Amino acid sequence: MRFQLNIRTVFIIVLFFLLSFAFVGHKAQQARQQRSIVSDIRKAGGVVEYDYQTNGTMPAWRQWLHSRMGVDFLADVSSVLFAATNVDGRIVDLDKATVGRFSELPELVVLDLSHTLIDDSSLTHLCNIQSIEEFSPPTGTSDRDLAKISGMKHLRSLTLINPEISEACVNIFNEMQNLRILTLINHKLKPATISKIERKLPNAEVTEVLVMTPEELGLDIVETLENLQRKKDE
Repeated sequence: MRFQLNIRTVFIIVLFFLLSFAFVGHKAQQARQQRSIVSDIRKAGGVVEYDYQTNGTMPAWRQWLHSRMGVDFLADVSSVLFAATNVDGRIVDLDKATVGRFSELPELVVLDLSHTLIDDSSLTHLCNIQSIEEFSPPTGTSDRDLAKISGMKHLRSLTLINPEISEACVNIFNEMQNLRILTLINHKLKPATISKIERKLPNAEVTEVLVMTPEELGLDIVETLENLQRKKDE
């Protein structure tokens, strides 16, 4: 018996292979792009975490593919961390180019920049990344900074270290109704202002941490920021 293929079957087979090659090519391009971004972040002193690291055990077939094609082919970066434990207590001066690449990570959910120094335009850029759900901005968040952060509509957790926010910022929290966790570390707000913030965020847990010393934070943040700013001014 001779096996015959009609034109329609051949067309479907050819189309299947063309789409498969196109998909693999697209994934390979994405992997190269993500690998480049990860390299830039690590060179700057940061740490990245992939989705499979937070989603539990990786299936055996995925481990096999990772070992042959690289972790960036199938896994997405979900966290970028510049916390004290990630950067050995240093303050990292992040340039615009590195910060600008964060928006190229479509599955970025957690962003910790608590031990970085970024300029105003970089913060504006970051606040337009709508995938972020957990955010720790650089130390010393101002009222103006908080107004920008309020534009992150999917934000569920916000940690502010040594915030320089005032009572006037209370109304900004009206724009952050998806927030579920607000952590204020070493703040200078009055108890009455904290109560107002809690009323603005009825669905959020507001936690105050007022006992952390510079040693517990891993560095003298104020002195380090002043030194960095002095170098920029020179």
